[in-house]
Amino acid sequence: MTKKELEQKAKDLGIDVEALHAASDNQKATNKELEAAIKDKEAELNDTEVDSEEVAVYEDKRGLKWSFKPSAPKTINIDGKPMTQQEIMDDESVISELVFGNCNFLTQNH
Repeated sequence: MTKKELEQKAKDLGIDVEALHAASDNQKATNKELEAAIKDKEAELNDTEVDSEEVAVYEDKRGLKWSFKPSAPKTINIDGKPMTQQEIMDDESVISELVFGNCNFLTQNH
């Protein structure tokens, strides 16, 4: 990835790139520093797993119930913004698009 791409990905993840630049010795964060910050943020987002007993369920207008498969990623990029499974379930428009779009990360609960 180019430095510009790394900076954009960091910004998309909510990393303060300017603070990272300021903390760097030469006032410019290196690619390795950006990659490390991105990796840390992605790990942090993935650590917000939901306990298996607290699996979020979405009920569509047809009365069908849906949840994420255990193999689904804990964060999914929606319109360029990383969202956790819970954030997706809490956003009616996003989860309904995934359901009606037959997203393979979802399973129908019987």
